[in-house]
Amino acid sequence: MRSALAALMLLAAVGCSSTEDAAPLAWLAGCWTDGTIVERWSVAGDGYLFGYSVTLDEDGKVAFFEQLRIEPGVAGPVYQAYPGGRGPTAFTTVEQGSGTITFANPAHDYPQKMSYTRNGDTLRATIALMDGSRPGHWDYHACAR
Repeated sequence: MRSALAALMLLAAVGCSSTEDAAPLAWLAGCWTDGTIVERWSVAGDGYLFGYSVTLDEDGKVAFFEQLRIEPGVAGPVYQAYPGGRGPTAFTTVEQGSGTITFANPAHDYPQKMSYTRNGDTLRATIALMDGSRPGHWDYHACAR
C-alpha cells in the first residue's frame, strides 16, 4: 500500500511540471513598476506571454501605453510591440539565459535592442541601438498589492 501511494505521489509530481518548465520566461510574469511606468506580464501557455506597459505623467494620467506579446518563434521567443496600439514591431531573441533575455530588430529606428534581466525582486529593462549606444535602463520592482 505504501509503495502504491509513493508511486502515485511520484506520478503526480512528474505530471505537474513547474511553470518554469512550461514557460521558460515565466520569471517575467507579474506586475512591475518604477513608480512612473507599470508593466504587466502574464503567462498564457504554449510559450505565449501577454503584457502591457503604461507610462504615467506627474498627475497620474496615462501619457503612453504599449501592448506587448512574446510568442514562440523558430529561433526562440519573439517580442511583439504595439506602441500606442499600433504595430506589431517584432524583435527576435538574440540571447537568452536563466532570468535574462535580449531581443533585437536591427531594421527598427529605436530601440533596436531590448533586454530584460530578473535579479530577485528586481526586473531591469534596457533598450539601446544595436551597438549599445543611446541606452535606457529601468529598474522595476513588484507592484504593491
